[in-house]
Amino acid sequence: MLVNALKWDQRGQYTGASTLDIALFENNLTRLHADDQALLDHFGLGREQLLKHVSAPNHQHRLPPSSESCLQSLEQKLAHLDSLPVETKTSATKKDNFHGFGQRFLLYFIDTFKADKRYSQVSPHIDESALLASLEQYVLARVSRTSEQSLVHYLNTRIAQGENIDLGTFNEQLRTLPLRPLFECYPVLATLLFDQLEDTLNYLYALILHFAADLALLEAAFSNAARQISAIELGLGDPHGRGETVCLVTVGSVSLVYKPRASREALFYNRLLEHLHEWTGADCFSVRGPRILSRPRHSWIEKIDNLPCEQATDVELFYKRMGAQIAVIHALNGIDFHYENIIACGSSPVMIDLECLFTASTSDLLTELPAGCALSSSFKAIQQSICSSGFVPFSQKTNNDQSGLTRQALFISTRRALVFEGGFYHLRKIEFEHQLAQKHLPLLQGERIGPQAYKTALFKGFEYAYGALMVHRHAIMEMLEQSAGELTTRVLLKNSQRYADFIGLIRHPRFMQNMLDRELLLATLWKDLKEPYRERGIARYEIADLQRSSIPCFTMALNARCFTSAQGETVEMATLEPPLKSCLQKISHLSREDWALQRTLLDICLFPEPPSPETRTPLLP
Repeated sequence: MLVNALKWDQRGQYTGASTLDIALFENNLTRLHADDQALLDHFGLGREQLLKHVSAPNHQHRLPPSSESCLQSLEQKLAHLDSLPVETKTSATKKDNFHGFGQRFLLYFIDTFKADKRYSQVSPHIDESALLASLEQYVLARVSRTSEQSLVHYLNTRIAQGENIDLGTFNEQLRTLPLRPLFECYPVLATLLFDQLEDTLNYLYALILHFAADLALLEAAFSNAARQISAIELGLGDPHGRGETVCLVTVGSVSLVYKPRASREALFYNRLLEHLHEWTGADCFSVRGPRILSRPRHSWIEKIDNLPCEQATDVELFYKRMGAQIAVIHALNGIDFHYENIIACGSSPVMIDLECLFTASTSDLLTELPAGCALSSSFKAIQQSICSSGFVPFSQKTNNDQSGLTRQALFISTRRALVFEGGFYHLRKIEFEHQLAQKHLPLLQGERIGPQAYKTALFKGFEYAYGALMVHRHAIMEMLEQSAGELTTRVLLKNSQRYADFIGLIRHPRFMQNMLDRELLLATLWKDLKEPYRERGIARYEIADLQRSSIPCFTMALNARCFTSAQGETVEMATLEPPLKSCLQKISHLSREDWALQRTLLDICLFPEPPSPETRTPLLP
């Protein structure tokens, strides 16, 4: 039933659940919630009250008018989807298991794009056929990720009901027959797919309109007179808010990185390196930086190419500059400088994601340790050390070292493979090896050069830069205070991978048949919240982003005590110190003792040595 696409707060007094709906809801309720607390936070009702409401007979209660409008809109979109002409022949090279299904949504996306009232405004600024071709892979991949599990479940359900159908027949039906019957069974999937396409469409229009408004500034900043976009590569980085991602925009012969936010932090960082170079004359601070056009709510950045070094001395200079930047980023409370956020451009290591400077310290709010105790102090010291920067080895789940200086060339990843077994189809996770591009490491004569042979250069740059930061700390602090009003920092309350795993979980067909079941799962986010995050309802903002398959993210102005959600809402956080304060403290506390600690941590993490036979601990008898 399409009515099952509605959220709890959209249903009013309407119930009307089927026996199967009630059974699935009760099963999910039992599996996900052992007590009432998270449910009270999310729904305002406990387990018994929720089940009683869902199980109640309808008594002719109607949906609120706004909810009726939502259902009518969904029905119109489904009718539009089914009315579009289908491919006359199947693709010779299928890119996924349900290619025909994805193609229908791609056609819907293109048709909706052209029918939009904003189209006349953007059409002079795009090469339409080339642009739409560049978007195809992204749209198909997003539809496939979202729908694949539900489509397999639907196929298996029909097999279990005795229908004589195989994958080929099912694919042909998905390609040619009306999809309304499928979405009657999985109405949440329908809502999610249409929402994602709508978000992509709105983001696309916003980007092109920004391009049109910025034409003169872009020509001046990047010396490019081209006035049409020929390609947009979406999905370079995690989606936030309503699916906004960093993307690569091709304009004539030039490629520009577009970010859906200002890049004032990158401008500050590059300016600081320039000042350090002026103050010291040291070549370790003379680093290649991209040209940037930063607007109030978006920015355009020169694409930095991974260029080779000309000679061995360039590799040495690269690691000297890397060491210097590690020191600067440490002083500015920077995190998340993993291998994807560094580009080796000749002898310059270029940092490309500087929104993670000035990180707010949230450790006191996330642990229950007494303030000032030895364990709390140790935890805080590690959190504010080089170990949190992303430069030293770390791994999530697998043995893939994702650090900014990783030398690992082969990564182990997983993908889903559809197999037929025991009369049914199953999506199995399989591991595969893939070659890492290693654009973060310098390239010399076709070979990637890791830091192991350049330890001296790396530490020379780190030690010199650390000393320069101590000498010029007052000027740097003054510079930071003067710029604080326009700078922000990104706040991730959970690891991005944890959010990504959660998004994968809510794609399960168990949560695609009824939005109430999906909300039961989302309500579990309230369980592990500590104060003051629970009191401030942080889970509500996380849920709003996760509902649209986006990674929840907050920002903080450097001189503020509040979060700003991805939707632009302000969340007061009076107990959290402004990021500016902790950053100024970090700079003021730079010392020979801290230098020695950070150098030791770098040495241990980047250049570990196996223990000699004399120093090995003997086994206990």
